[in-house]
Amino acid sequence: MRRIQFHQITVHQRQSAPGLSVIVAILMTPPRSTREWAVGLINTVVTGIGGGAIAVQHFRLQEWVDSITRLVALGGFIFGCGLPGWAIVCWAFKRQREESRYGNPEFDTFRVPSA
Repeated sequence: MRRIQFHQITVHQRQSAPGLSVIVAILMTPPRSTREWAVGLINTVVTGIGGGAIAVQHFRLQEWVDSITRLVALGGFIFGCGLPGWAIVCWAFKRQREESRYGNPEFDTFRVPSA
């Protein structure tokens, strides 16, 4: 069996997992504005690449690049790391919409009702 070195893997193959997580996240919860779409796209890709790199280092998965099967599994792992980025963006834009609609709910939540 031939071993695959990391430098032999094309840039397209290395970046496909974060891109796929963006597509899945956008299809599951479509953005309401162009601004939300752009921020979500950038944040999901950065979260997939950065979070995936941190997770690979933390769990010591660098040797997974030796075979195609493990490399695909590593791509799935990085794919999963990109999905929380989209959730953070959806939560932030939802909170922003609520604040603009109802005032600032953070202060209303902690307000003590008058007797």
